[in-house]
Amino acid sequence: MFKFLFMNNMSQPLLKIRIFFILFILTVTSNAATIKGRVIDSDTHDTVRGVVITILGLRAKTVSNVGGRYTFDDLRPGTYTISARCIGYELSIPQDIDLTSPEAVITFDIYIKPVQQINGGLLYLLSSNSWILAF
Repeated sequence: MFKFLFMNNMSQPLLKIRIFFILFILTVTSNAATIKGRVIDSDTHDTVRGVVITILGLRAKTVSNVGGRYTFDDLRPGTYTISARCIGYELSIPQDIDLTSPEAVITFDIYIKPVQQINGGLLYLLSSNSWILAF
C-alpha cells in the first residue's frame, strides 16, 4: 500500500514531504467527531426532510435529506447545542450533545411536533408560553 514511499531511487527530501503529508492527513481526519441522526415527526414517527438543523453558537447549519437524515462532520470534542426548525412544525427544544473524544460519532434523533390547526389557521409555538395564530 505504501510501496511508493520507500522506493530506492527516491530523493530524501521528497520522501520526507510525502511522509509529512500522510501524517498530516491522518491527524486531520482523526480529529473529526461527528453528530448525525434523523429528524422524526413526533406524531406519525415518519422521517421529515427539509428540516434546518443548527448548532447554536457555532453558526453551523445543515438540512435533513429525503430520508430525514442529517450530519455534522469535523467537530472538535465539546458540548454542542442543537436545534431544528421546519415550516409546519414547532421549533424544537434545544438539546445539548457532548462529544467526549475527537473520534466520537454521536447518533441523535430529533423529534419535532407538527403545529396545531385551529379553524383553518395554524397555531405556532414561539416560546414556552407564547403562541401565534396565522391564517
